[in-house]
Amino acid sequence: MTEEQFKKLLEQERKRLHDLCNQPSILPEQILQQSEYLDQLIVAFLQKKLSILIKEDNQKN
Repeated sequence: MTEEQFKKLLEQERKRLHDLCNQPSILPEQILQQSEYLDQLIVAFLQKKLSILIKEDNQKN
């Protein structure tokens, strides 16, 4: 996933979370689930980026 694709996905998921929060009949568990999914996306993307940076750094040394 490119950084641009990640940004688009992140924005979509943030909007979905915002929309969920504004629904009167939504269950707190659903908001928590969406929030956790958003966290997982961010962590996975950062891990991938760090992995690439570490590999590049190791290749330089």
